[in-house]
Amino acid sequence: MLVTFKAGAGSLTEFQETADFFRLMKSEGPATVYYYAAGREVARAEAVTSGYAERFGREFDRVAIASAAAQSIQFVTRLGNVVSYDMPPTGLVTVENTGGAFRQDRVLCNGSAKVAEANTRRRYLLLQNTSPTADMFVRLDGGSPASATNGVRISPGGALEFSAFAPHGAIYAHIDAPGDYVTVVEG
Repeated sequence: MLVTFKAGAGSLTEFQETADFFRLMKSEGPATVYYYAAGREVARAEAVTSGYAERFGREFDRVAIASAAAQSIQFVTRLGNVVSYDMPPTGLVTVENTGGAFRQDRVLCNGSAKVAEANTRRRYLLLQNTSPTADMFVRLDGGSPASATNGVRISPGGALEFSAFAPHGAIYAHIDAPGDYVTVVEG
């Protein structure tokens, strides 16, 4: 869907369309974009201008655009595709997550252990090896338990973070020193 409209000062204009991609093609000034799925707000991008784009890991079914000043706005939404645009966004872009809370756990790892269940809504993952001496190995594909031969190595005190794309499968860890812990943060 490609839409061009005149936003009034202090207006909130809504559009219905199932999509997972949004790009603000043109705006004369900053606008705030609200994303909704099944009747509730799932994300918000405040004070964005021409060039702002976002690809979601899930679908939204409604977009609302608020503008403090009267201006002409053009945007595009797509389902399963993206729209390239050769102009970078201007100004500061802040995206606020309103769709979920973070969870933090300290998981005992006696050899190998499942440290996080599969979660298709996971958008952020941090794994920290809290062992002072032993390497930790993690498996991120939801497959079999991790080991020193099939896992990603995290040094003592080190961490592995996924903030732009997080694995959705179960997460397994392996530490050769029984009694050590893994810190897991997901959101």
